[in-house]
Amino acid sequence: MLHLYLLFSIGLIVFAASLQLLLRNRRKVIFRYVRGSGWIGCRNADESRTDSDVEEKESDLEYLKALFYQLNNLERFPDVLPKAREILVELLAQCLKLSLDDRERGIDLPSEYSQNEVERTILEQHDRIGQQFKAYVARRQAGLPREMFSDRASAVAWLRDQAPAKLVDGAWLGHIHRFSTSFDQRPITRLAWQIMSEELGDGDVAKNHVFVYRELLENSGVRLPAADSKDFLHPQHKLHDVGSWKTALSHLLVSLFPHDFLPEILGFNMHFEQLTWSTLCAATELRELGLDPYYFLLHISIDNVHSGHTAMAQRVAFDFLEHVQERSGPSAASEAWRRVQAGYALSRYASQTSSHIFHQDKFNFNNRREKELVAILRQKALASQWLHCSSKVKLGNRPLSDWFSSKDMGHSDWGAELLQALASASPWVYPGKSYKSRLVQALSWKGKMFGAFSTKELCVLREWIDGLTAIHSNRGEFYWKFTQRKTSDLPELGNGEQDILLHYPVLGDAITPQLDSWLHEQSVMPLATLAFTAVEGDVDILRLIPLWFAGAALLEGLVSNPAKTCGPAVSALLGVVRAQHGLVDDFAGCTGLDESSCADVCGLHELGMSIIAKAGMQTPRSLKQVYAVCGDCPEATMMLHLSMRPLKYAEVLSGMSMAFACFHDILCVSRPEILPAAAIAALKGIAAREKAGLQVYHDEISDVAGKTAFNRGFYIAKRQLEQCYHTG
Repeated sequence: MLHLYLLFSIGLIVFAASLQLLLRNRRKVIFRYVRGSGWIGCRNADESRTDSDVEEKESDLEYLKALFYQLNNLERFPDVLPKAREILVELLAQCLKLSLDDRERGIDLPSEYSQNEVERTILEQHDRIGQQFKAYVARRQAGLPREMFSDRASAVAWLRDQAPAKLVDGAWLGHIHRFSTSFDQRPITRLAWQIMSEELGDGDVAKNHVFVYRELLENSGVRLPAADSKDFLHPQHKLHDVGSWKTALSHLLVSLFPHDFLPEILGFNMHFEQLTWSTLCAATELRELGLDPYYFLLHISIDNVHSGHTAMAQRVAFDFLEHVQERSGPSAASEAWRRVQAGYALSRYASQTSSHIFHQDKFNFNNRREKELVAILRQKALASQWLHCSSKVKLGNRPLSDWFSSKDMGHSDWGAELLQALASASPWVYPGKSYKSRLVQALSWKGKMFGAFSTKELCVLREWIDGLTAIHSNRGEFYWKFTQRKTSDLPELGNGEQDILLHYPVLGDAITPQLDSWLHEQSVMPLATLAFTAVEGDVDILRLIPLWFAGAALLEGLVSNPAKTCGPAVSALLGVVRAQHGLVDDFAGCTGLDESSCADVCGLHELGMSIIAKAGMQTPRSLKQVYAVCGDCPEATMMLHLSMRPLKYAEVLSGMSMAFACFHDILCVSRPEILPAAAIAALKGIAAREKAGLQVYHDEISDVAGKTAFNRGFYIAKRQLEQCYHTG
């Protein structure tokens, strides 16, 4: 009895002391029910952070938000690509480490590939989630409280926190299935693209997952600007959840390099499309709190393991691995499987990664040229600060005009901060490689700034660059070891040597003046002449084929970013691209695996290959080989470069697509002999859907400049297609 009394007394003393301490600190205590532990009390995380913690988190958010904005507006920030790829590799490495350190779950995939084992493992995970939810329902029926949200306010706060990731839903597949995809992989990437198409509503904006989530937010009283806008980053919107920003960035980053990281994309997709506990719980508790659960119910149904996205994600990964096995043998297939595992781990652990990954590299400035270079830059800045007031170039997310302002230059750390930003500004500076650095090239003979630095000053800059050593010099090392992949597998970025017929993405600045010149040298016809009539004469097949494939690529970039697909105009274009890929027009349902099982998929690519076969030409395996067979076609290449810049040339690209749609329609009647008889009906159906969707887009253009650009694109493409006929 005395023993119990003492325990009770000690318990009271501890409780009183704890309560007094909490009251003294005036910190809010949150009580939360944890399965297996009952009710526990914890401090509000926001209120327990020190000032340094807050500053670090704010710094992290600044980097995360800046990168998020750049990746959502990639064509405006092409210089971010080398850094983005470095970050992706390190994310993959760290997520692999986290998975191996997670003794309870790990990657949760078999170490050696076996389709049966993968299917069994994923089904077990699905069943485990089901059992957890069954137990949750039992607890709730027994009278226990909600476990995810204490009240409506906490639910709305959580929905707001998730916005960065939810408003790019589907982005991890955004750049897959492009014109430069090798032809033998297109049946695989088409199925992956179909998943993204369903995420974006298949051309019906009401089914678009991003649109559905935005409606949920607005109906909950949360009004946010477009996720791809700069305003979305503003602190006033209270998007402070670092994990959500990291998740969003993992979606955007993994998609960027589909030719170099396809297995990783497919592994990411295979994990992310699985049913989760939070989805089930959120759907249940949001309804109880009077909030619309449809976004989460949609993911419960559309991601089903039988015919939905979970099943489709497995199918596309299996098809890819079988393809690698057949083409390259068991060793290559084993490497591909390890890379699929890496992508799977990235999806699972991205939100838990260290924030420093997303920061700029830190460099050791221990070479003898540092002080000399700072002195040179200070003098140059004093002499030329007004020259850079209109420059759009940024270093470390700050414009040059800020760096060179008298106020900033008076700061004691100005020199060190400038060098740190400069050292991280690829492709302007490639640490250890002055010969590759664009800044050195610009200051050398024939460069834009030749003469701004003397020979001696340029020598100082070269030696400083060559002496740079990154502290994180082994970024991503664990990824390379785990996958047994070679770093030399990746092409150089930002050197202007990428081939748009082979590589992706290709966004060099050098081509932009040529594109503008080519577009504006064409005369503009009245809007009423948007028509295409048959031209007499035989078709020049060698000229037509490159244009055919370019025409099929025009709209790819316009529908690749989920944040930009929430309106009726771009949704209509998504329907057009579905038609061009040979996917059915089914706004009433969700085709899922049914469509992927169709062996007779016939899109513009397949029809182009039929034209090649009917002409008795050698079967190409890539767009590069199409050009090798048919000869160079500068106009088609220009169209491909335009397609990589959808923000700037949206109306032009859509107008060009309308011209191609009209041409497809006419071709069925005027020149059916160039296609097999069975293909004529398919092309006729594609053309009808193309014209209908593009007309919706045209009607949504509200300004004269946009209509004029649409018309210009139509006229330019029409003129190029008319030149495919021998009229002499």
